[in-house]
Amino acid sequence: MKTDFLRTLAGALLALASLTGSAMAQDMHLASTTDMNNIYARLAELESRVAAGNVANSGGGCGAVSEGCCDDYCKAGCIIGGEVLWLKAFEGDGDFGDFNYDEAYRFWVGYQRADGLGIRFRYFDFDSEADNGDVFETTHTDLEIYDMVQIGCHWDLLVGGGVRYLDVNFSDVGDEVFESFTGPGPIVTAELYRHISDRAALYAIGRESILVGNFRDDGDLQEDSTLMVSELQLGGQLHRELASGALLFGRAGWEAQYYHDLSDGNETPISLIGVGFSAGIMR
Repeated sequence: MKTDFLRTLAGALLALASLTGSAMAQDMHLASTTDMNNIYARLAELESRVAAGNVANSGGGCGAVSEGCCDDYCKAGCIIGGEVLWLKAFEGDGDFGDFNYDEAYRFWVGYQRADGLGIRFRYFDFDSEADNGDVFETTHTDLEIYDMVQIGCHWDLLVGGGVRYLDVNFSDVGDEVFESFTGPGPIVTAELYRHISDRAALYAIGRESILVGNFRDDGDLQEDSTLMVSELQLGGQLHRELASGALLFGRAGWEAQYYHDLSDGNETPISLIGVGFSAGIMR
């Protein structure tokens, strides 16, 4: 009987040990599952943050290259810039007087929001007289709304549109011809920048305007006339952000302006071609 009692006690102890071990194993399993769920949740949160950062840096803003990747250079602030150019007038049939390279001036002022949307006023003035007394002079006054967007990691694109008022005069002393045109019209602008470092970029700028106004030919007024002006600029830009947050920039490049069908009343175009240097600040 003593043996049976011992066997019964041993069996009970073994059963108790088995139940205790099972409960401990279950507790350990439950604890391990909870910890893993917490880890999974943390990883999901980190992945979400990384994905959001990649989306923010992949486009949608305007930018320059900083440490090999995109850096958002769009900021809210006023923009002021000025430019001096040396341009020479050319005529389509080469029947011009001998014009020299003369100074032209352009300045602009505007405001840009942090998302790249902005507005600006631009003014251009050129006046040149040839050796034989021929004269060509013009002024442009532009008001534009524009938007700056980033394309990929190295390209910025500015597109804009607005209104221009043009005043242009041409005098051919030899043929006793005086022509002028004044009038407003729409203008569109496209500026493309390719950043080659965090402080340098190449640029191409194009403008196209179609003006409607009054054309005078030796005193004869012709109302409701049209004139188209095409402009192209190519060059390089340097820029640097100061500790104060202001962004300085300077440019140097080549420029051409093409005045369709203005000269001698016989649809002969006039061109202005030369170089320009500009500088400005945004803050």
